[in-house]
Amino acid sequence: MAVLLTLGTFAGSLLGLRFKPLVLCPAVIVAATGMAGVSIAHGNPMGSIAFHIGLVAVALQMGYVGGCIFRLPLPATERPHRPRSAPLGY
Repeated sequence: MAVLLTLGTFAGSLLGLRFKPLVLCPAVIVAATGMAGVSIAHGNPMGSIAFHIGLVAVALQMGYVGGCIFRLPLPATERPHRPRSAPLGY
């Protein structure tokens, strides 16, 4: 279980470095589906499955916040300068 929480936190931090918060919705759904499959395969009761899904979802979100905080002091990447074409004036 600790390995899954560590992986969830690490995945959340990677998502926090690159993406906006909306990416957490599909990430939590994928993690919940995987966690439910593993828990059902091990024969865990439904209460335990719901608890584990909640823990993984919280780990993803905490990792996302940690990734966002880590990203703050990093310099922003600059967009390459593209010269504008001359206006067509008559």
